[in-house]
Amino acid sequence: MEYTREETIGKLRTIYHGMKNRCYNESHESYAKYGARGITICDEWMENINSFLDWSMDNGYKYEPENGRNKWSIDRIDNDKGYSPDNCRWTTASVQCANRDVRSTKKEKAGLEKYIGIKFAKTSQENGKYIVKLTKDYTDVTIGRFDTLQEAVDARNLYIINNDLLGSYSIQPYEACNDNKDKLIEMTPFVPSESRYEAVDNDRRLIDVYQFTLDGELIAHHDSIAIAVEATDGKALPNKISDCINGKGNSSGGFRWSRTREPNEMVGKCMQVTGSVYVYKDEKLVDTMENKKVACDKYGISKSTMTRITKNHKEKNGYVFSMIDNLVWVDEVVPA
Repeated sequence: MEYTREETIGKLRTIYHGMKNRCYNESHESYAKYGARGITICDEWMENINSFLDWSMDNGYKYEPENGRNKWSIDRIDNDKGYSPDNCRWTTASVQCANRDVRSTKKEKAGLEKYIGIKFAKTSQENGKYIVKLTKDYTDVTIGRFDTLQEAVDARNLYIINNDLLGSYSIQPYEACNDNKDKLIEMTPFVPSESRYEAVDNDRRLIDVYQFTLDGELIAHHDSIAIAVEATDGKALPNKISDCINGKGNSSGGFRWSRTREPNEMVGKCMQVTGSVYVYKDEKLVDTMENKKVACDKYGISKSTMTRITKNHKEKNGYVFSMIDNLVWVDEVVPA
Protein backbone atom coordinates (compact mmCIF):
# COMPACT_ATOMS: atom_id res chain seq x y z
CA MET A 1 0.00 0.00 0.00
CA GLU A 2 1.39 3.39 -1.01
CA TYR A 3 0.74 6.44 1.14
CA THR A 4 0.09 9.92 -0.24
CA ARG A 5 2.36 12.84 0.54
CA GLU A 6 -0.35 14.29 2.78
CA GLU A 7 -0.55 11.07 4.82
CA THR A 8 3.24 10.92 5.08
CA ILE A 9 3.43 14.55 6.19
CA GLY A 10 0.84 13.77 8.86
CA LYS A 11 3.08 11.05 10.28
CA LEU A 12 6.06 13.41 10.24
CA ARG A 13 4.14 16.04 12.18
CA THR A 14 3.47 13.48 14.91
CA ILE A 15 7.19 12.65 15.06
CA TYR A 16 8.07 16.34 15.21
CA HIS A 17 5.80 17.01 18.18
CA GLY A 18 7.16 13.88 19.87
CA MET A 19 10.67 15.34 19.58
CA LYS A 20 9.54 18.63 21.11
CA ASN A 21 7.87 16.90 24.03
CA ARG A 22 10.91 14.76 24.78
CA CYS A 23 13.16 17.78 24.76
CA TYR A 24 11.04 20.50 26.37
CA ASN A 25 8.09 18.98 28.24
CA GLU A 26 9.27 18.16 31.77
CA SER A 27 6.21 15.98 32.42
CA HIS A 28 6.95 13.76 29.41
CA GLU A 29 7.99 10.21 30.33
CA SER A 30 11.19 10.46 28.25
CA TYR A 31 12.21 13.97 29.33
CA ALA A 32 14.88 12.61 31.71
CA LYS A 33 16.67 10.95 28.77
CA TYR A 34 16.44 13.97 26.48
CA GLY A 35 15.63 17.45 27.79
CA ALA A 36 17.16 16.83 31.21
CA ARG A 37 20.39 15.78 29.47
CA GLY A 38 20.50 18.96 27.40
CA ILE A 39 19.17 17.43 24.18
CA THR A 40 17.51 20.19 22.15
CA ILE A 41 16.11 20.88 18.68
CA CYS A 42 18.01 23.24 16.41
CA ASP A 43 16.60 26.74 15.85
CA GLU A 44 15.93 26.03 12.18
CA TRP A 45 13.52 23.21 13.00
CA MET A 46 12.06 24.82 16.13
CA GLU A 47 11.14 28.02 14.31
CA ASN A 48 9.76 26.36 11.20
CA ILE A 49 8.21 22.90 11.18
CA ASN A 50 8.19 22.95 7.38
CA SER A 51 11.97 23.02 7.44
CA PHE A 52 11.93 19.71 9.34
CA LEU A 53 9.30 18.26 7.01
CA ASP A 54 11.25 19.23 3.88
CA TRP A 55 14.52 17.89 5.29
CA SER A 56 12.86 14.58 6.18
CA MET A 57 11.31 14.08 2.76
CA ASP A 58 14.62 14.90 1.08
CA ASN A 59 16.66 12.62 3.35
CA GLY A 60 15.03 9.24 3.09
CA TYR A 61 11.92 9.37 5.28
CA LYS A 62 9.34 6.77 4.31
CA TYR A 63 6.19 5.54 5.92
CA GLU A 64 6.38 1.77 5.76
CA PRO A 65 4.33 0.12 8.55
CA GLU A 66 5.82 -3.08 9.91
CA ASN A 67 4.35 -5.00 12.87
CA GLY A 68 2.10 -2.06 13.66
CA ARG A 69 4.91 0.53 13.68
CA ASN A 70 6.79 2.51 11.08
CA LYS A 71 9.91 0.74 9.88
CA TRP A 72 11.80 4.07 9.72
CA SER A 73 12.69 6.30 12.68
CA ILE A 74 14.83 9.37 13.28
CA ASP A 75 18.27 8.66 14.72
CA ARG A 76 20.76 11.07 16.31
CA ILE A 77 24.22 10.08 15.12
CA ASP A 78 25.91 11.54 18.22
CA ASN A 79 23.85 10.63 21.26
CA ASP A 80 25.16 13.64 23.20
CA LYS A 81 24.01 16.18 20.61
CA GLY A 82 20.53 17.38 19.76
CA TYR A 83 18.20 17.16 16.78
CA SER A 84 19.58 18.99 13.75
CA PRO A 85 20.14 18.28 10.04
CA ASP A 86 23.83 17.53 10.55
CA ASN A 87 23.25 15.11 13.46
CA CYS A 88 20.14 13.23 12.32
CA ARG A 89 19.29 10.58 9.78
CA TRP A 90 16.34 8.37 8.94
CA THR A 91 17.06 4.70 9.41
CA THR A 92 15.39 1.43 10.36
CA ALA A 93 14.61 0.80 14.00
CA SER A 94 16.95 -2.21 14.20
CA VAL A 95 19.90 -0.19 12.89
CA GLN A 96 19.05 2.64 15.27
CA CYS A 97 18.99 0.28 18.25
CA ALA A 98 22.27 -1.27 17.18
CA ASN A 99 23.77 2.23 16.95
CA ARG A 100 22.38 3.01 20.40
CA ASP A 101 24.16 -0.08 21.73
CA VAL A 102 27.43 1.17 20.24
CA ARG A 103 27.03 4.59 21.79
CA SER A 104 26.15 3.28 25.25
CA THR A 105 29.05 0.85 25.41
CA LYS A 106 31.53 3.55 24.38
CA LYS A 107 31.03 5.01 27.85
CA GLU A 108 32.20 1.78 29.46
CA LYS A 109 35.83 1.00 30.18
CA ALA A 110 38.04 -2.01 30.91
CA GLY A 111 37.56 -3.51 27.43
CA LEU A 112 33.77 -3.74 27.46
CA GLU A 113 33.53 -0.78 25.06
CA LYS A 114 34.69 -3.18 22.35
CA TYR A 115 31.38 -5.04 22.44
CA ILE A 116 27.96 -3.96 21.24
CA GLY A 117 24.89 -4.77 23.32
CA ILE A 118 26.75 -6.03 26.39
CA LYS A 119 26.89 -4.12 29.65
CA PHE A 120 28.06 -4.94 33.16
CA ALA A 121 26.08 -4.58 36.39
CA LYS A 122 27.02 -5.47 39.92
CA THR A 123 24.97 -8.11 41.69
CA SER A 124 26.75 -7.37 44.98
CA GLN A 125 29.71 -5.34 46.17
CA GLU A 126 32.05 -8.16 45.16
CA ASN A 127 30.54 -9.59 42.00
CA GLY A 128 28.56 -8.80 38.87
CA LYS A 129 27.09 -10.12 35.64
CA TYR A 130 27.27 -9.28 31.95
CA ILE A 131 23.83 -8.31 30.63
CA VAL A 132 23.13 -9.00 26.96
CA LYS A 133 20.32 -7.18 25.14
CA LEU A 134 19.23 -6.36 21.61
CA THR A 135 16.06 -5.40 19.77
CA LYS A 136 13.99 -7.88 17.78
CA ASP A 137 10.76 -6.90 16.03
CA TYR A 138 10.78 -3.50 17.80
CA THR A 139 10.94 -5.18 21.20
CA ASP A 140 13.89 -5.07 23.60
CA VAL A 141 15.01 -8.63 24.28
CA THR A 142 17.14 -9.57 27.27
CA ILE A 143 19.09 -12.58 26.05
CA GLY A 144 20.48 -13.29 29.48
CA ARG A 145 22.85 -12.41 32.30
CA PHE A 146 26.17 -14.21 32.38
CA ASP A 147 29.04 -14.71 34.79
CA THR A 148 31.76 -14.33 32.17
CA LEU A 149 32.31 -12.11 29.16
CA GLN A 150 32.89 -15.10 26.92
CA GLU A 151 29.51 -16.59 27.85
CA ALA A 152 27.85 -13.26 27.11
CA VAL A 153 29.53 -12.84 23.72
CA ASP A 154 28.78 -16.43 22.70
CA ALA A 155 25.12 -16.16 23.77
CA ARG A 156 24.62 -12.97 21.78
CA ASN A 157 26.22 -14.45 18.67
CA LEU A 158 24.12 -17.61 18.96
CA TYR A 159 20.90 -15.61 19.37
CA ILE A 160 21.67 -13.52 16.28
CA ILE A 161 22.35 -16.63 14.19
CA ASN A 162 19.34 -18.61 15.44
CA ASN A 163 16.96 -15.68 14.89
CA ASP A 164 18.21 -14.67 11.41
CA LEU A 165 19.37 -11.22 12.58
CA LEU A 166 22.68 -11.12 10.73
CA GLY A 167 21.33 -8.35 8.53
CA SER A 168 20.91 -6.04 11.53
CA TYR A 169 23.62 -7.22 13.92
CA SER A 170 27.15 -8.50 13.42
CA ILE A 171 28.91 -11.43 15.05
CA GLN A 172 31.49 -10.35 17.65
CA PRO A 173 34.47 -12.59 18.45
CA TYR A 174 35.47 -13.01 22.07
CA GLU A 175 38.93 -11.59 22.82
CA ALA A 176 40.60 -12.48 26.11
CA CYS A 177 42.50 -9.17 26.15
CA ASN A 178 39.18 -7.36 26.71
CA ASP A 179 38.16 -9.61 29.60
CA ASN A 180 38.72 -7.49 32.71
CA LYS A 181 35.97 -8.40 35.15
CA ASP A 182 37.98 -7.43 38.23
CA LYS A 183 38.38 -3.88 36.89
CA LEU A 184 34.69 -3.68 36.04
CA ILE A 185 33.76 -4.74 39.56
CA GLU A 186 36.10 -2.13 41.01
CA MET A 187 34.87 0.75 38.85
CA THR A 188 31.14 -0.05 38.71
CA PRO A 189 28.91 1.27 41.50
CA PHE A 190 26.54 -1.20 43.11
CA VAL A 191 22.96 -0.07 42.52
CA PRO A 192 20.46 -2.82 43.45
CA SER A 193 17.82 -1.57 41.00
CA GLU A 194 20.36 -1.79 38.17
CA SER A 195 22.01 -5.03 39.20
CA ARG A 196 21.14 -8.54 38.06
CA TYR A 197 17.48 -7.71 38.72
CA GLU A 198 17.43 -4.98 36.08
CA ALA A 199 14.26 -4.91 33.97
CA VAL A 200 12.50 -7.32 36.33
CA ASP A 201 9.21 -5.94 37.59
CA ASN A 202 8.60 -5.97 41.33
CA ASP A 203 5.75 -8.44 40.94
CA ARG A 204 7.98 -10.99 39.23
CA ARG A 205 9.62 -13.62 41.39
CA LEU A 206 13.41 -13.33 41.14
CA ILE A 207 14.92 -16.74 40.57
CA ASP A 208 17.85 -18.26 38.69
CA VAL A 209 16.61 -19.95 35.51
CA TYR A 210 19.16 -21.68 33.27
CA GLN A 211 18.21 -22.49 29.68
CA PHE A 212 19.65 -25.51 27.82
CA THR A 213 19.29 -27.19 24.48
CA LEU A 214 17.54 -30.57 24.53
CA ASP A 215 21.02 -32.10 24.43
CA GLY A 216 21.95 -30.35 27.67
CA GLU A 217 24.10 -27.51 26.29
CA LEU A 218 23.83 -24.29 28.31
CA ILE A 219 22.34 -21.41 26.30
CA ALA A 220 21.54 -18.61 28.75
CA HIS A 221 20.82 -17.57 32.31
CA HIS A 222 17.68 -15.60 33.20
CA ASP A 223 16.67 -13.84 36.41
CA SER A 224 13.04 -14.88 36.39
CA ILE A 225 10.65 -17.26 34.71
CA ALA A 226 8.95 -14.29 33.04
CA ILE A 227 12.21 -13.20 31.39
CA ALA A 228 12.87 -16.79 30.32
CA VAL A 229 9.48 -16.91 28.60
CA GLU A 230 10.24 -13.61 26.80
CA ALA A 231 13.60 -14.98 25.62
CA THR A 232 11.77 -17.78 23.77
CA ASP A 233 9.17 -15.42 22.25
CA GLY A 234 6.52 -17.16 24.33
CA LYS A 235 7.26 -20.66 23.02
CA ALA A 236 8.09 -21.87 26.52
CA LEU A 237 5.22 -21.70 29.01
CA PRO A 238 5.80 -20.32 32.52
CA ASN A 239 4.10 -23.22 34.32
CA LYS A 240 6.12 -25.72 32.29
CA ILE A 241 9.39 -23.92 33.03
CA SER A 242 8.42 -23.92 36.72
CA ASP A 243 7.85 -27.68 36.56
CA CYS A 244 11.25 -28.16 34.93
CA ILE A 245 13.27 -26.10 37.42
CA ASN A 246 11.49 -27.88 40.28
CA GLY A 247 12.34 -31.29 38.88
CA LYS A 248 8.79 -32.16 37.81
CA GLY A 249 9.11 -31.62 34.07
CA ASN A 250 11.32 -32.37 31.12
CA SER A 251 11.28 -29.45 28.71
CA SER A 252 9.26 -26.52 27.43
CA GLY A 253 9.40 -24.60 24.17
CA GLY A 254 12.06 -26.93 22.81
CA PHE A 255 14.48 -26.23 25.68
CA ARG A 256 15.46 -27.78 28.97
CA TRP A 257 15.38 -25.67 32.14
CA SER A 258 17.05 -25.82 35.53
CA ARG A 259 17.75 -23.80 38.68
CA THR A 260 21.45 -24.62 38.38
CA ARG A 261 24.09 -24.72 35.69
CA GLU A 262 23.49 -28.46 35.41
CA PRO A 263 20.40 -29.51 33.40
CA ASN A 264 17.74 -31.66 35.04
CA GLU A 265 17.70 -35.25 33.90
CA MET A 266 15.03 -35.72 31.25
CA VAL A 267 14.43 -39.44 31.67
CA GLY A 268 11.70 -40.28 34.12
CA LYS A 269 10.71 -36.69 34.92
CA CYS A 270 7.11 -35.52 34.87
CA MET A 271 5.94 -39.08 35.43
CA GLN A 272 5.40 -41.29 38.43
CA VAL A 273 7.31 -44.43 37.46
CA THR A 274 6.44 -46.67 40.41
CA GLY A 275 3.98 -49.47 39.79
CA SER A 276 3.77 -52.12 37.11
CA VAL A 277 2.28 -51.50 33.69
CA TYR A 278 0.10 -54.21 32.17
CA VAL A 279 -0.18 -54.49 28.40
CA TYR A 280 -3.26 -55.98 26.75
CA LYS A 281 -4.03 -56.98 23.18
CA ASP A 282 -7.35 -58.34 22.01
CA GLU A 283 -8.52 -58.15 25.65
CA LYS A 284 -5.74 -60.48 26.77
CA LEU A 285 -2.75 -59.69 28.99
CA VAL A 286 0.33 -60.04 26.79
CA ASP A 287 3.08 -58.22 28.68
CA THR A 288 3.98 -56.81 32.11
CA MET A 289 6.42 -53.96 32.55
CA GLU A 290 8.26 -53.12 35.76
CA ASN A 291 7.20 -49.45 35.56
CA LYS A 292 6.17 -46.71 33.12
CA LYS A 293 9.72 -45.83 32.17
CA VAL A 294 10.42 -49.39 31.03
CA ALA A 295 7.13 -49.43 29.13
CA CYS A 296 7.99 -46.14 27.39
CA ASP A 297 11.37 -47.42 26.28
CA LYS A 298 10.07 -50.75 25.00
CA TYR A 299 7.00 -49.50 23.16
CA GLY A 300 8.37 -46.15 21.97
CA ILE A 301 5.76 -44.02 23.72
CA SER A 302 6.41 -40.63 25.32
CA LYS A 303 6.19 -40.27 29.08
CA SER A 304 3.24 -37.85 29.00
CA THR A 305 1.29 -40.16 26.67
CA MET A 306 2.07 -43.21 28.81
CA THR A 307 0.79 -41.39 31.90
CA ARG A 308 -2.47 -40.55 30.13
CA ILE A 309 -3.18 -43.93 28.57
CA THR A 310 -2.36 -45.97 31.68
CA LYS A 311 -4.66 -43.76 33.73
CA ASN A 312 -7.57 -44.16 31.31
CA HIS A 313 -6.75 -47.65 29.96
CA LYS A 314 -6.43 -46.34 26.42
CA GLU A 315 -5.20 -48.07 23.29
CA LYS A 316 -1.94 -47.05 21.65
CA ASN A 317 -0.19 -48.76 18.74
CA GLY A 318 -2.60 -51.70 18.95
CA TYR A 319 -2.13 -52.25 22.70
CA VAL A 320 -4.05 -51.16 25.76
CA PHE A 321 -1.88 -50.00 28.66
CA SER A 322 -3.07 -49.99 32.26
CA MET A 323 -1.82 -50.00 35.84
CA ILE A 324 -4.47 -52.59 36.66
CA ASP A 325 -3.90 -56.34 36.56
CA ASN A 326 -6.83 -58.42 35.28
CA LEU A 327 -8.47 -55.38 33.73
CA VAL A 328 -12.27 -55.71 33.56
CA TRP A 329 -13.36 -54.96 30.00
CA VAL A 330 -16.32 -52.61 30.19
CA ASP A 331 -17.68 -49.91 27.93
CA GLU A 332 -15.32 -47.23 29.24
CA VAL A 333 -12.35 -49.09 27.77
CA VAL A 334 -12.46 -47.32 24.43
CA PRO A 335 -9.59 -47.15 21.93
CA ALA A 336 -8.02 -43.66 21.79
